[in-house]
Amino acid sequence: MSVKSPRQVEQRKERYRQNLVRKLKAQQLARQQEEATAPTRKLLSSVLDGLNAMGALSRCDPTGWLVYGPKGFTGQNWAGALLWCRPNGYHAYKTLTVVGVWARMLEGETGSTVHLCIGHKTAAYTAPFFQPEAYQHALKRGFQQHYGADGSPPDEAAWLWHEVYAAEKRLALRTSVESVLAAWVESMTQV
Repeated sequence: MSVKSPRQVEQRKERYRQNLVRKLKAQQLARQQEEATAPTRKLLSSVLDGLNAMGALSRCDPTGWLVYGPKGFTGQNWAGALLWCRPNGYHAYKTLTVVGVWARMLEGETGSTVHLCIGHKTAAYTAPFFQPEAYQHALKRGFQQHYGADGSPPDEAAWLWHEVYAAEKRLALRTSVESVLAAWVESMTQV
């Protein structure tokens, strides 16, 4: 064991203090950003609640697929209700399909508008090895641990449906969400 000089000890303490201050500032900034977007996330989540997005997703059960969720996710200017699924079979864990209903707040010339979309995306398995028991247990709670994906909206090319939200059209939009998801289930059953 080497003996450290008082100067080395002081340098080490200073590096530790600087790292601690840097981490605390990053946490404070993240907290401030989260607090600033909380009203937007709450509004978008209430829009999804009004459309019964979770209920519509809970009725999605394509034949031959293992389905997990639904679960709510939020980001800086979006909220989503998602479910994730994969085909039956031992080796089918390599690719996961995520489908969901997202509400996004977009700024325009006329102000902020809420845009809705239903879409899907795939995520590749990223964990270093596959242990079926741990995988099944964790996948019931979420997909981020094994697939490294988040709940953010998919690219526009993967949208199945898109509409601008208007409160007076809520019931018509709710029906549209149900029918688009039913069509998606039908298409996945045929695969």
